[in-house]
Amino acid sequence: MGGNFYTNVSYLNDVYKKEYEYWQEKMAGTVEKSCFFDGKKDAQGPESHMESIDYTLPGDYANRLVKISNHSDARLHVLLLAYTGILLMKHTGQTDIVLGTSIYRQQAEEEFINTILPIRITVTNEMSLIEVISQVKQIVSEAIEHQNYPIELILKNGNQDLDFLDVSVILENIQDPQYLAKASSNLVLVFDRKLEELSARIHYNASLYHKEMVEVLMENLLVLLENSINNPKTPLKELTILTKRDWEILTQINETAAHFPEKATIPSLFEECVRTYPNHTAVVFEKEQLSYEQLNQKANQLAHYLRERGVTTESIVALLMPPSIEMLIGILAIGKAGGAYLPIDPDLPAHRMEYMLKDSQAAHILTQTSQELVSHFSGEVMFVDDNKLLLYPDTNLEPVHDPNHLAYIIYTSGTTGNPKGVMIEHRNVVRLFFHENNRFDFTCHDTWVLFHSFGFDFSVWEIFGALLHGGKLVVLPHLQKRDYRQLVQRLREEKVTIWNQTPSSFYQFIEEELKTPNKGLCLRYVIFGGEALLPAKLAAWHDKYPETKLINMYGITETTVHTTYKEVTSQQIRENKKLIGVPFSTVQLYVCNRQGETVPIGVVGEMWIGGEGVARGYLNKPELTKERFQLRQIGDRMERLYCSGDLGRYLPNGEVEYIGRRDKQVKIRGFRIELDEVRSHLLTMETIQEAVVMAREIEEDTKILCAYVVMKEKKEDRFDPVEIRQYLQTRVADYMIPSFILQLESIPLTINGKVDDTQLRQMEFKQSGKHEFVQPNTDMEKKIAEVWSKVLRTDPIGIHSTIFDLGGTSFDVIKISKELTDQLGQEISVVTLFTYPTVSMLAKVLEAEVTVQKLQVDARLDSIEEGKRTRMQKLRLLKK
Repeated sequence: MGGNFYTNVSYLNDVYKKEYEYWQEKMAGTVEKSCFFDGKKDAQGPESHMESIDYTLPGDYANRLVKISNHSDARLHVLLLAYTGILLMKHTGQTDIVLGTSIYRQQAEEEFINTILPIRITVTNEMSLIEVISQVKQIVSEAIEHQNYPIELILKNGNQDLDFLDVSVILENIQDPQYLAKASSNLVLVFDRKLEELSARIHYNASLYHKEMVEVLMENLLVLLENSINNPKTPLKELTILTKRDWEILTQINETAAHFPEKATIPSLFEECVRTYPNHTAVVFEKEQLSYEQLNQKANQLAHYLRERGVTTESIVALLMPPSIEMLIGILAIGKAGGAYLPIDPDLPAHRMEYMLKDSQAAHILTQTSQELVSHFSGEVMFVDDNKLLLYPDTNLEPVHDPNHLAYIIYTSGTTGNPKGVMIEHRNVVRLFFHENNRFDFTCHDTWVLFHSFGFDFSVWEIFGALLHGGKLVVLPHLQKRDYRQLVQRLREEKVTIWNQTPSSFYQFIEEELKTPNKGLCLRYVIFGGEALLPAKLAAWHDKYPETKLINMYGITETTVHTTYKEVTSQQIRENKKLIGVPFSTVQLYVCNRQGETVPIGVVGEMWIGGEGVARGYLNKPELTKERFQLRQIGDRMERLYCSGDLGRYLPNGEVEYIGRRDKQVKIRGFRIELDEVRSHLLTMETIQEAVVMAREIEEDTKILCAYVVMKEKKEDRFDPVEIRQYLQTRVADYMIPSFILQLESIPLTINGKVDDTQLRQMEFKQSGKHEFVQPNTDMEKKIAEVWSKVLRTDPIGIHSTIFDLGGTSFDVIKISKELTDQLGQEISVVTLFTYPTVSMLAKVLEAEVTVQKLQVDARLDSIEEGKRTRMQKLRLLKK
C-alpha cells in the first residue's frame, strides 16, 4: 500500500468503518500513560538508549503457566498481558491500564496497515485473577479482529500519541518484536516459550529505568504468580507482590515505637529547665539577654494577663511581631495560659495576614506597641511590652491544658489560593525531643540559633531544642540572616554548637566560611531540613570540619517538623545520593501506591506517615483533613496516616530515597509552595487572561518560580512584570513571588491538550515590560550590571530596575553582595544593596565612595610628601 493510502483518512474511514468506530470507542477519553515509574527524569533523544536483561522463569512457574494456557501460545500471551497489567496496578495503584502489544506474526512480506495494538483494560483490587484474564482475552480478541486500521490516526484524532504505550508485552512464538518499532515503548517484555520452558528478554530504556528496578519487577512477578495461580478467584487486594525479604525490612524499619513523657507539655518541660538552670542564659538578641529565671518571670506575667483576658485551652492567639526576645516571651506565655500560638510574620502581605486571622477565628492578637496593626480585626489586641504587665505576678500558673491540647498553628500553602492552618498538639512536640533511643545528645551547654521565621516550622525545632534542654538560643535580626559574613562572625562569637539550615542557605554559608582557613566554629551538629540535600556540595566543608555531624532530616509541617533521620557520611557525599535515612523514633513511614497499598522495596510510591508526630488536622477544614489524614489498615491494626504527596522508595538497606512530588507542590529555599495557589492569585488580576506557574531548575537542586502569563490585551505595553510582582506582594509571601514572569501569546499545549511543560522549560529567561529601559552608561554601572546579569541569569539589565524587579530573591542579594565585593575590591554589604536597590543608585554611591577614597589616598600621599620634605629640611639643618 502506498503513502497516499495512509494519508487518505476519509478513504480509510469508509473502507474500515467498523475498525475505525471500534478504536474510537476503545480509546475515548483521556488515556493515562501506564508505566513502572522509577524516579529517573524523562530523557529522550541522544541520552535515551535501550539495554536488556535475559531472564528465565523457574521451571515450576513456567510449567504451571504453560499448563494453564493448555499449551496454546495465544492463551499464554493473554496470561502474560493479564499478569503485567496486575503488576502495573500493584506498583502504581492505577486502574486504567494500557499495554502495548502487536498483531500476530504474518508469513507474507508486505506493508501492513497497522502492527500495534493498544490493550486497554481495567484492573482493580476488587477483581480476581480470573476476571482480569477473562477481560484481557476478550479485548485481545477484539483488537485482533479490528487490527486493520492505523492506530496512530485514532490517537491523533483523540489528541494522543504512541508515547503513552510505555510498557509492551510480546510472545515471540506468535509475534514479531519489530512490529512494535513505532510504539517507542520504554519497557518491552519479550517472552519466548520452548516446550514447557519460558524465558524473557526485557528491553528497557536505561535513561528511565535502573537495572535494579527491572530485576525487582521480575521478583514481584514471581511472587504474584506464586500467590495467584492456586487462588485465581481471590480478590487481588488479598494478593501481595512483596517478597518475604520486603516484609522483613519494612516491618523492622517501622518498629519505631518509643516511650516519651506522655503527660508532659511544652510549658511543664520549660519550667523544669527553669528549676534546673535558673541562672543559665536562655536567650540572646543583639545586646540584650535573659536568664531562664528572667525569661520565665516575664512569660508568667504575660500569661497571667492573657488568662485574665480569657485565653485558655484551645484558644488561638495570633502572635504578630518580628524576631525578638518579646516574641519568645509571647510564645511561652500563650502556652502557659493554655492557648495555642499562631505565628504571623510582619513581613507578610496584609491580605494574607487578614485571611489567616479570619480563617483561624483568632479572638486575640499579641503584638508590640511599635508594630503596625492589621486592619479589619475585630478581636482584642494586646501588647507584650505593655508596662501594666509589671503589675502581674511572675509565678508559674496552674496548668489547665494537657498533652492533647493545641500548642501552635502554622499556615502552609494551599491549592485553593489560600493557605491552610496545620494544628499541632503539645504531645507532637514533646515526643520530638524526648523519647527512648534518641539519636541526639542535646545538653544545657549547647548554643542554638533562631535563624528561621517563626511561621516556618523549622523554628519549632530551634526554639524548643534550646529552651527545653537548658541551652542558649541566639535570636538573629532580619538583616544579619541575609549577610553571611556577619553570620559566620556571629556563630564564632557565640560559639554556636547546633546550626539548623535549609540546604540552599547552608551552601552559601559554606562559601563564606571557607574563605577563612582557620577553624573558628564550634559546631557539633549541622541539621538540614526543608528541601532536598545535595551531599556533593558538602565535600569542602566536611574536609575542614570532619568532627561536625551532618544530619539530613526530611519532614513536613503536618508531621511536626522532622520525620526521618540520616547522618551524612563521606561515602554519601562522594556518591551524591539523596538519601533521607530511616523513620525518626515514634514515626512510621510507608511507601504506597495510589490505593494505599504498600509497594515493594525499590519501587517508587507516595510516602504515608504515621506515629506520634501526625497533626490533628487542618484548622476549620474537615473535608481536607479527612482527605489527607486517613485511617489505614497496617498489618493487624488501624493507623492514622498522613498522605504526604512526596514520592520516595525504600532501599534494600532500609533507608529511604527521596524522589520528588506527585503533584504541583514545590519547595523553594525550604518553603512549601502550591503552584496553583500562586496561579489563582495571578488570575485575579484584571489584565491577565491565563497563567501557568512552574518551578524551573537553574542548577542541580536549585529551583526558582517562573510564571507564564497571557494578557487579555495582547499589546506589549499592557504587560508589566513589575506591576504583577507588586500585585502579588499584596497577596502572597515573598518566597511565593515568581523570579521570572514571561508573556506568551498563548499557553503551549501537548498533543493531548495538556500544558506543554517541556516547551515552557526551554524558553529563555527574558524580562520585558512597559517601563523605559535605560542601558548602563558609566564604567561602574556596566560592572554592576554585569554582576547582576550573571547572578540573575537575565539580560539586558536596565539601570532603573531593582534586583527584585528582575526576579531576584534575598539569596540573590547575598550572592550579588559577595560577587561585587570580590570584583570591585571594596566591601558592599547586603544592607547597602537594600538601601540602594537599582544599578543607577548603587553606582552613584560606589562612585562617590571611590572618589572619597581617592581623595583620602591623595591627602595621605600629600601628607607623606610633606613629611619627607620636612625631614629633609631637618637633615640639612643638622648637617649645617
